[in-house]
Amino acid sequence: MSAIESVSTRCLQALWTGLGSVDEVSLRGEDASPSCSFVVKSIGSYKALGDDKMALADHMSYYNEASFYEQDFSSAICGAGALCPEPLLVERQGEGEVVICMTKLSGRTFGRNDQQTLAALTWLARVHALFWGRRADEAVQRGVSDQACFWHLDNRQIELSRMPAADPLRLAASGIDARLKADKMQTMCHGDPKGANIMWDAEAQEVSFYDFQWFGKAPPSKDLAYFIAIAAPVSSEEDEASLLRHYHTELCKLLAAQGDDGLRFES
Repeated sequence: MSAIESVSTRCLQALWTGLGSVDEVSLRGEDASPSCSFVVKSIGSYKALGDDKMALADHMSYYNEASFYEQDFSSAICGAGALCPEPLLVERQGEGEVVICMTKLSGRTFGRNDQQTLAALTWLARVHALFWGRRADEAVQRGVSDQACFWHLDNRQIELSRMPAADPLRLAASGIDARLKADKMQTMCHGDPKGANIMWDAEAQEVSFYDFQWFGKAPPSKDLAYFIAIAAPVSSEEDEASLLRHYHTELCKLLAAQGDDGLRFES
């Protein structure tokens, strides 16, 4: 691009805690060259939240995302064929303020159809294989969360305490949490694989994921259960089984290629 003639910004969305925003920045050169665009995520200081524990739990996830980009996990993920934004700049400022500049993804918001759903499951399989087993522990040692997903129990004690004492889910929560942590299948999960965090490029026929706030270690079932429950076109047990078999086939091919043991579908 030639010398910059103009800079424009467009707010894409505010952050959940209200302390910051995600903006698209477009640069236009003096000649007829096309404009260049990238995304900036501006994160305010956690100190503005005071003692609001629920808001703090959510806000701290933005610092996990900053670590994700600082350690450049995105390059490895893209290299595995799972597209995501790549960092241009990560700058920590003052007391908890962070700016993350990243590449802009192409395409449109994910659609709830069979083609895009299978592509998203393939994306998840590629990421899960990349960090399978001991590789997940190595990733955690580099500074990202040792637990994935918005709803992991250690992070949701306030919501748990508000459930009725006799609620079956409340009674089972600790046992479910312990079982997930003890699962022999561990990897790094995206942590929030909903349709709003997935793009579909119709021309390239591929998906890309963004929003890595809840990236962390967990069994792959966390990503799968969340994605299938809220983003996949499932209307029967047969539909669900078909999607899981597609994921299982893709994952096993990748594990075998890198020398890891395969998995029975029933696992």
